This record gives sequence, C-alpha cells and structure tokens, in this order.
Amino acid sequence: MNLSGKWKGYYQYGFGYDLDFFGKKVAIEVEIVDDNGSISGNCKEEKSAISIDGKSEIRGFYEGDTISFLKTYPFSTSVNESHEIEYFGEFDDTKTKLFGKWTITEIDLQDLLEYKELGGEGIWFLEKETNL
Repeated sequence: MNLSGKWKGYYQYGFGYDLDFFGKKVAIEVEIVDDNGSISGNCKEEKSAISIDGKSEIRGFYEGDTISFLKTYPFSTSVNESHEIEYFGEFDDTKTKLFGKWTITEIDLQDLLEYKELGGEGIWFLEKETNL
C-alpha cells in the first residue's frame, strides 16, 4: 500500500465550537508523499469564517489500518509560533478512503495570571483521487 498522491475531502467542526460553526464542513485537498509508512505533504483548504485560506504541512505515519499526523500552519492566531492540529484515523477496506477525528489544543497566556486551555475537535474524511 502506498498513500502517495492527491486526496480530497473535508473536515467538520464539532465540540468546542459555537453553534454557528458546529457541524460546518470545510473542503480540503491533501497531497501526500509516502516514504514506507512515514507521510509528509501539504494541505489546502477553502476559506470560511473560521478556517484559514492557505496551505499547511502534514507529517505523520500509518501502521496497519491506522493513521496519525499533525497539520501545521506556518503562522498562528495565538501566542504559539505555529498552529498544530492532531489527526487520528483509519482506512476503509479498499484503502482509498481515510476518516477519523481531529483535535486542537491552544494555551491562552494573554492574561499571565490565568492559564487557560482552549480547544476543539471534529471529524475528517479523505478519498484518494484516481486517474481514469
């Protein structure tokens, strides 16, 4: 099995987001390079009121039927230098579809007297493009 190629799908907002965004989908395109189970690549997503219009990088691995990767934006909306989202998931039986859960955790240090952890989660789905 080799995951290299283009994948299209979406991520969907879940717990941790206001009702205005809860359940909303954002279309994404992912280009994956597979190096014997280690994956890297980039992701482009459509612009929405809460998503980022631009590219991010992915790095991770897969083993058996599970996959795990970090999606990293080159900038941040918080005090961190980069913005990371954790993706965990699995393959379907045909190995042409990936799906799972994503989570994001940020630390709010704007008020130095109070440490506050912010976060959210949702689901994601990708399908490998095939050349017909």
